[in-house]
Amino acid sequence: MNALAEVQKVSWPSVIQAGVAGTVVVTLTMWLSGTDIIGSLGAMVLGMDASQSFRYLVGAAIHLSVGLAYSVIFAVLFAPVKVWSRLTKGVIFGFVITVVALTLMPVAAGMFGGAGTAGANPCAAAAANPCATRAMHPCNPCGRNPCAGNPCGGNPCAGNPCGGAMRNPCGANPCKGAGRQQRLEMKPAAGNPCAPRAAANPCAGGGNPCGGGGGNPYAGLISLVNHIALALVIAFLVKTRRDGEARR
Repeated sequence: MNALAEVQKVSWPSVIQAGVAGTVVVTLTMWLSGTDIIGSLGAMVLGMDASQSFRYLVGAAIHLSVGLAYSVIFAVLFAPVKVWSRLTKGVIFGFVITVVALTLMPVAAGMFGGAGTAGANPCAAAAANPCATRAMHPCNPCGRNPCAGNPCGGNPCAGNPCGGAMRNPCGANPCKGAGRQQRLEMKPAAGNPCAPRAAANPCAGGGNPCGGGGGNPYAGLISLVNHIALALVIAFLVKTRRDGEARR
């Protein structure tokens, strides 16, 4: 009963403000660490076939909802604790929500199609696959799949679909041949459809919407820092009312 009374003294307008402010801050810290969390969430739910604006709209709504939910959880479970300072509450809460996020993100990805399906894996989209069979693809001018078959068994260059001028289509530059390579080399990297673009890979780095850290060994630490930043903003902005006054 005493715990319920303490919760009722929480200033709920400050809880909403804390959730919004914390969401803005963690969005910026995640962006600085190389993670487009809004775009990643939108892609996880809608897949890469949806328009970019719609993905970002849905991703922003999900991201803000999670931030508000964390603020409410803090207000109910941590704000009434009198023996801890705001700093202590924020750090402990940050550890807790980091564990929650790392645990639930793969589960959420599975609920929306899983990492193994095209809907949840933006790297599985046909439009992003240069080896997909198409009439004309900038990296597949033959309109066939140069990566067909087992590239780890036998000779992947056997039966070259482009024949002659085009060497190994599964290695080197699949745009090579018939003067095309010379024209591409005259263009800047941004205009070369065969130029590597690590930043354009939605599955690279810590922004993998399919869960995990994309091979980044520091992904867990980065997640912890981002969630502690969110938790500290919430801890310092959520207020409680005592005898008609707002105080810590």
